[in-house]
Amino acid sequence: MLRNRSCSTPLVPMRRLVALVQISSMAILLGAALVSCAQAQEAGKQTKPLPAKSKPTAFYTPEGQQQLADAILTDAVDQMWVQADAHWHKGEYNHYVNISRVIVQGDPRNVEAYSNSAYLLWSTGRNDDATAFLKQGLAANSDSYYMFDELGAHYYYHLKDYANALPYYEKAVQFTSPYITWSGLAHCYEKVNQWDKAVKTWEKVTALVPKGGSETQMQISETAKHNLARAKAELAKRQK
Repeated sequence: MLRNRSCSTPLVPMRRLVALVQISSMAILLGAALVSCAQAQEAGKQTKPLPAKSKPTAFYTPEGQQQLADAILTDAVDQMWVQADAHWHKGEYNHYVNISRVIVQGDPRNVEAYSNSAYLLWSTGRNDDATAFLKQGLAANSDSYYMFDELGAHYYYHLKDYANALPYYEKAVQFTSPYITWSGLAHCYEKVNQWDKAVKTWEKVTALVPKGGSETQMQISETAKHNLARAKAELAKRQK
């Protein structure tokens, strides 16, 4: 497991000090934006008009305040995302995860923040934290296949828990989803010995694989056809 060594010595390297100051500043901006959003919403509830001579300009209407707050929040989150990416490339994974936890408070639709952080948490032995963060991401993004697919893959590949992976994959393909998601579902059906469903799903995969002349696409297509043939053979053997 990676350890955060930022406080392991009395002298903090200057570059880390600068980074911490930047993160703190952005956190303050994010907090200010959230407060502004709340104030703007509260202002929007006021129904009594101001005196004519004291009416604010259009920029300071509740709608204008909300737009300003949204702009501040968006900029703060964007800057924090840039910082998170820098930490990722430096191998400072604990920093990446912690910043991502702040980012999704301001932008819960940032699915990469959930999925990337969950991978880092799992790879450093924090399986429960990884699963919990993915489920938090799913709660905020249950209107597309992405987080269902992430949880399915997490249970399947990382935890080898095929029974728990299956319902997430099944839910993912109820949305428009790529062939790789269907492939995960087909493999999952095989692992739980539902070979009739595996065959039908591999048929779907072969139909969804991108058609083209590139070597990669041809290899993917051939792999899907091979898996379909293998699943059919296994099903036929079990039906005898």
